[in-house]
Amino acid sequence: MKTFGEAPRVIPVYGDYDVVIAGGGTAGFVSAIAAARSGAKTLVLERLDCLGGLLTAGLMSKTDCLNDMQKLIVRGIPLEIIERVKARHAIVDCNIDEEAFVIYDVEQAKGVINEMILEEPNLEVLYYTWVADAIIKGDSVVKGLIVENKSGRQAVYGKCVIDATGDADVCVFSGAKYFDVDPGKTYPVSLIAKIGGVDVDKLRAYYAEHPDYRGTFYKTWKYFPFHTYRIDKELEGKPLPEHLEYLRDWFVIFHETLRKGEIVLNMTGATEVDGTNAKEISNAQSLSRIRIEQCLEVFRMYMPGCENCYLITTASTLGVRGSRQLDGMYTVTLDDLLSAREFEDTVCRGSSLIGYHSPDGKNSEFIILEPGSSFCMPYFCMVPQNVKSLLVTGRCVSVEHNAMGGTRVIPVCMGLGQAAGVAAALCAKKGISPADVSVSELREKLLDQGVYLG
Repeated sequence: MKTFGEAPRVIPVYGDYDVVIAGGGTAGFVSAIAAARSGAKTLVLERLDCLGGLLTAGLMSKTDCLNDMQKLIVRGIPLEIIERVKARHAIVDCNIDEEAFVIYDVEQAKGVINEMILEEPNLEVLYYTWVADAIIKGDSVVKGLIVENKSGRQAVYGKCVIDATGDADVCVFSGAKYFDVDPGKTYPVSLIAKIGGVDVDKLRAYYAEHPDYRGTFYKTWKYFPFHTYRIDKELEGKPLPEHLEYLRDWFVIFHETLRKGEIVLNMTGATEVDGTNAKEISNAQSLSRIRIEQCLEVFRMYMPGCENCYLITTASTLGVRGSRQLDGMYTVTLDDLLSAREFEDTVCRGSSLIGYHSPDGKNSEFIILEPGSSFCMPYFCMVPQNVKSLLVTGRCVSVEHNAMGGTRVIPVCMGLGQAAGVAAALCAKKGISPADVSVSELREKLLDQGVYLG
């Protein structure tokens, strides 16, 4: 590889904080609110123009269940967000105590998050800012981060740093141990799109006439605005141009929004993508856009109610389902989730579908826990083994790859984010490293913030 030797330089220090958070996505922005509410002077660094990650910029438009089909198990800040969005009349009317999904308006969610951020005097946000390196002192202690933005290259210092990048970027910069997933075995990536011009009533009637086109688990939920996870039966016996044939055997999911005539399309965009490789994600972005347009060609041809559908917009960020992950003090296993194992250091719970997307982009399988059952996420899956003053939260915590389908979802990531924010604030206040946090004190603080621990 051709290289260039950059000359040493002195860069300005932007500021000193108790807690610095790399990434304001699904977990990162909740970490920021939780840390600030715990009294910590907090800075969150975000590369996009809004906080929330897939919840907002990713155009997801739905969260997985906050409940175990019987009661709410995801509470605290995540539930507060949903309730605030609901107060804006921006959620499809459903019982969030029992229903599997919550459909919400993305722009109203952005507004709620912005409102919550501005309410916290201890909290500051830097948008359009990339984390470029970690500042390490002494015995593998993370003292801060090097960032890049329109103001140039700067340093920010923090008593505790949270890696909420989704790709364990700070782990790499700091030398923390991590798992590097083989792109050939990881989940496909998706670019979510919003589609207009759909006769939703006609589409619903079509699936009512063909209930066998849906997955068998659809029948377990009272409210379900999804239609299908594939369009193979819908296309059976119908001719397609050669360049569209692959869609007969492809992951394609779509659901309604709050607005009449709109659906959100979430389909496989590209496969075998290393989410940490700039060239690969750039190519995946381009291919995903092409595939969205191709899917709409098929919708207009054969999907009742979609004859006049059109593309409204695509997400501001590619949906990467998995890349690098922390190799932490504890690694959560699939058996931990399926057996609903209880941990002494549980910091949040989840009961989402445990999903598996085949690396070839064609198939998806989902495990559903029994009603009333939920799994636990332990604190030490966020704590590095060999680096101090660093916490890792969100999608890239220490989890077996085959368990990620249950832990990478929005409610769990938000719950992990709240736990990381409170823990980081404790570290800053007491001058300790995350490995030395009192689990009982952390859990007590989380309960004070409304978190449900079981």
